[in-house]
Amino acid sequence: MNFKKIYKKTAFGLMLSLLILSGSISVPAIRDAQAKTKEVTADRKKKNAIDDIEQIVKEVDQATSDVTSIIDASKVKKITNEVNKDASTGRSSGGVVAKVYKDHSGEMKKKKETIHGFVYFNQTDKEWNDNGYQIRHSGCGPTSMAVVISSLTGKWVTPVETAAWAYEHHYYSAAGSKHSVVNALATEYGLTCEGVGRNKSRIKKALQEGNPVVVLMGPGYFTKGGHFMVLVDIDDEDNVTVADVASRKRSSYKYALDSIISQSKGATNGGPFWIISGGKELDETTVWQRDEVSLSYQSLKNVNAVKLRKCIREGGEVMLLTDGQLIGKQHFVYLVGIESNDMVMVMDTNYQNGRQYPLSEVVKHMSKDVTGISAWKVKGENVDFLMPLSKNAL
Repeated sequence: MNFKKIYKKTAFGLMLSLLILSGSISVPAIRDAQAKTKEVTADRKKKNAIDDIEQIVKEVDQATSDVTSIIDASKVKKITNEVNKDASTGRSSGGVVAKVYKDHSGEMKKKKETIHGFVYFNQTDKEWNDNGYQIRHSGCGPTSMAVVISSLTGKWVTPVETAAWAYEHHYYSAAGSKHSVVNALATEYGLTCEGVGRNKSRIKKALQEGNPVVVLMGPGYFTKGGHFMVLVDIDDEDNVTVADVASRKRSSYKYALDSIISQSKGATNGGPFWIISGGKELDETTVWQRDEVSLSYQSLKNVNAVKLRKCIREGGEVMLLTDGQLIGKQHFVYLVGIESNDMVMVMDTNYQNGRQYPLSEVVKHMSKDVTGISAWKVKGENVDFLMPLSKNAL
């Protein structure tokens, strides 16, 4: 038993009783004093609690700072620039290499692809996508410029290098590229860039002279949103060859220049067409030989169920632009057969995943391209997915 505490409490109680009896202090005054004491005690506890929290926050901040310091110093390989300078001019050659990934430049150079004398890169290749730049999804701008730069300068400049440079200079992010990335990268590598809007004669002349034209495409055959690619050649009938950096298949065919222009997307910085010039002469011995495809496409005008039924039954396939609700969210499908009960066989662009739909359901899901066309009749061998060239509507 703690006699010291009992003594103190007894002495205090006795003193308090004597004060009350003598009239020196009243019971209400004692109660007020007790209330104030409790209030002061509560405030003190609250302040102490706040002080404790502030101390904890300081300790957490310090711990976080220490951890960040450790990570920055020893765990993270920062993206760095290795800039080669010309000894005579001191000018940057733009050789930006991201040190956060395995460098596939050498192995990919051994497997170099070309199309009409131009180096071809595909943004979806795994070798360009083991880093943080999201080139597969967003890198059409830097990849298109890698095509142009490597072709015109004779240097092996990969999509990772152009993406790294564009990212470091705020022209590129995971959301895509600024329109000004074309001019900026051209300038960085000593090339001339001229925005010509949608001037067909300027575009045509540039291609005839062997100069590539970078274009920003809008919704249509090449993209649902926005997509950079490169025009690399034009024939006597104004059909152009493209280096579509998102598709080798689409790069295997020619397209009407008028159609390319009509599907281009409005752009700033002189776009949506930019002529790039300068650098070395193209080596025509490296032309990529495309497979010959015997096909004819005819646009179907004012399409309805009756017209589709007739076209399919006459033979051949009908390529249809849809709202993406029929097969695997694909916007282009092939109608390859129809039964007597109007059930239509619908295939995807790889001639797979065939399903039957009522003709009325197919018509319900039709969509239109920017020129107002929904369907094309396809005839020929080795039918493969490509943009129609025919300007004659049936």
